[in-house]
Order: sequence, then C-alpha cells, then structure tokens
Amino acid sequence: MAAYEPLLGVEVANGYKDQIHQVLPQCSLFLCGTLYKDLVDFQKKDPSSIPELLQKNGNTLIQAHLLNILNYAKNNKAKADKSWPVLLKSNAFFNYICAYLEGIRSGDGSSKSAGK
Repeated sequence: MAAYEPLLGVEVANGYKDQIHQVLPQCSLFLCGTLYKDLVDFQKKDPSSIPELLQKNGNTLIQAHLLNILNYAKNNKAKADKSWPVLLKSNAFFNYICAYLEGIRSGDGSSKSAGK
C-alpha cells in the first residue's frame, strides 16, 4: 500500500487498504462527478475555474473526495451494500454521496444523515 500513499495519502492508503484495489479501477468517472457537484453546486465555483483548481490542488481534492466516499460507505453499510464496481456505477449511491458532501459544505450536520 505504500505505493498508493503519495497519490492517495496515508489515511486512504492505510485505512482502506483492503478496499482500495476494488475502488480505484472504478472510481475515476464517479470522482469526476462528485468533484464537479461539490465545486460547482455546493461551493459555488465557476466551472471554468475547475482546471486551474485541479492543477493547483488536484491531489488534495481527489484524496478528500475518495476519503469521503470510503468513509460514507463504511458508516452507511445499508446504503453501500454492493461491491465497489457496482456502487461506483450506481446513481443512488452517487446521490447519497452528493447529499453527504452537501451536508459537509453547509456545515449543518446533515452529512451524518444524508440520504435517509
């Protein structure tokens, strides 16, 4: 798992070492969607600023989103009861993650109950 640490960070690489091989091959499109929703819809960034944001902070943004996805699945087993390849193609799971992110961004605590 040490090979993943520079890209994904220690928390993801070590905390989710059993799942990371299942998640990574499927997560690129899912991450693009959650990053866009978070940046544009929840943080109200101009979509044209996304390339620059990714160039400056891409690794940090990806690490944070991946960690949020993994944490959400870990803490919401009833909503994440499928294999990673299936979850990361699921519109329902995408909506749960987006609601979770919206709760985090709004700071109102709704991230704990997102998707209920």
